[in-house]
Amino acid sequence: MPVHGEFERNDMVEHFAEYMSGHAVTKHGWVQSYGSRCVKPPIPLR
Repeated sequence: MPVHGEFERNDMVEHFAEYMSGHAVTKHGWVQSYGSRCVKPPIPLR
């Protein structure tokens, strides 16, 4: 899925994590990846 920048990249990760079994998505689980960029990585449940 092509995206034009960092902002949509997290949305794409969350979208696919919702459909993958064994992963949970948080509402407020932001993690600073580098610089001023933050992501909400999926949490593996297994």
